[in-house]
Amino acid sequence: MERIDNHSNVDDLKIRVKYGNFASIFGIVSNLLASIFKIVIGLLFGSVAVLTSGIDSLSDSVSSVVGLVGFRISATPADKEHPYGHQRMEYISGLVVSIAIIVVSVLLFQSSIQKIVNNDVLIFSYWLIYAIIFSIVVKIVQFIVYTSIHKKINSASVKAMGFDALSNIITLIVVLASLIIYKLTDINLDGYASIVVAIFIFVGGIKLIKYSSSLLLGEAPKEEEITQLKEIILDNNEVISVHDIILHSYGPSIRYASAHVELDSKLDNIYTHNLVDSIEERVLKEKNISLVLHIDPLNTEDKYLNKLKRQVEKIVYNISSDFKYHDLHFTDNKKGLHFDLQIPYEYDMSNEELIETISKEIVLLNPSLIITVKIDRE
Repeated sequence: MERIDNHSNVDDLKIRVKYGNFASIFGIVSNLLASIFKIVIGLLFGSVAVLTSGIDSLSDSVSSVVGLVGFRISATPADKEHPYGHQRMEYISGLVVSIAIIVVSVLLFQSSIQKIVNNDVLIFSYWLIYAIIFSIVVKIVQFIVYTSIHKKINSASVKAMGFDALSNIITLIVVLASLIIYKLTDINLDGYASIVVAIFIFVGGIKLIKYSSSLLLGEAPKEEEITQLKEIILDNNEVISVHDIILHSYGPSIRYASAHVELDSKLDNIYTHNLVDSIEERVLKEKNISLVLHIDPLNTEDKYLNKLKRQVEKIVYNISSDFKYHDLHFTDNKKGLHFDLQIPYEYDMSNEELIETISKEIVLLNPSLIITVKIDRE
């Protein structure tokens, strides 16, 4: 099976939806078959426990239905109301399944407490054992399928379905172990063991909610993605430097980026336009990212400006070696000096204090200069 990721080409959306639909339909069918099997066995042999397990399997198929709906909507083409497409619906479906997992964990916890308080009698039945073993096998197959598909398409929805299957496996194994221990020793540990399982499922559900929510809110891109983007942009002799890269997504395969590139101010406008176009086209082709570049013309022949650059660089790096400056240029007929300063996000000095500190140092070099600094926190 072909692996795809966020750097895939346009056709990857179709492949992604195909995998997602397969995972969801597989979940619906396998859960329905398991449900029918256990409900029939429960009715034929009068086992309430097996019948309850069958109804539980029926409810598991709801998660798969939610995933299927999410993938179908995410494949809907862009429209007037949603010009960037509908792929974030996949994140929403993952969030819904995660919330359902939390609800199940809370209900399981309540049920476990009631079992302990009421000292419920554990009913042993070989048909219940058979039904549990059958359910474990089904859930293991589901977990393998979901995990394999998640690795290929990196889907929040499929990841949630995979954890749902895993939590079911653990729950069923605990129930099976409790039944065997009860049969051999007459000790009922079902309620206590179920509490541990409920806590495990709850913690996992919280992690899944954070994962899906982070995707919806727009999480920071990976450092390696920014590095790869820089490498493509800088793979041109005319580009002096690149900065202010912004990368954001509207779904797993719909991503946009913007960046500033420094080019020699002597270059012809038509030439720089064509150069920027070629870089944007290459990024789209290789990374499936719609890139927009902003040009910062750089005067490389002004000796006084070059001298100031070296002096500003020394001032900036004396404050912190983690600082980076760019786009340094004169304004208002050389009466003013402007540059952008990129600093770590967690740097404790406020922007205003930092600008004041740097400006005082630069004014000592030339008291007539009007200094303006734009602070960018990474």
